Amino acid sequence: YRLNRLHRNLKNALKLMKLCQKYHVHILSVHDGYFDMDKAFDRLKLNIFMSLAELESDNIGEQVKNGLREKAKQGKLITTHAPFGYHYQNGTFIINNDESPTVKAVF
Repeated sequence: YRLNRLHRNLKNALKLMKLCQKYHVHILSVHDGYFDMDKAFDRLKLNIFMSLAELESDNIGEQVKNGLREKAKQGKLITTHAPFGYHYQNGTFIINNDESPTVKAVF
């Protein structure tokens, strides 16, 4: 659909582009258009798209890490996915009575 779904790592995207060029494979994206790997300008455009995809992925990763770090500093839960033996309710973990015997047996 979009080129940023093709790859989010420029180094790997460049390898893929070389393979496409070697075997005369063209890339067609519903959103971003047609790229003929035999044409220098299309390779440049694709390289720019892939660079922006990597940048976007890196930025999202940094934002997520910063958000998790901030939540931890504030003492807030980072996840609502309860570990085995518990369930999450109203901002806290509650013992799951069906699973607690297994947890007690393990520990």
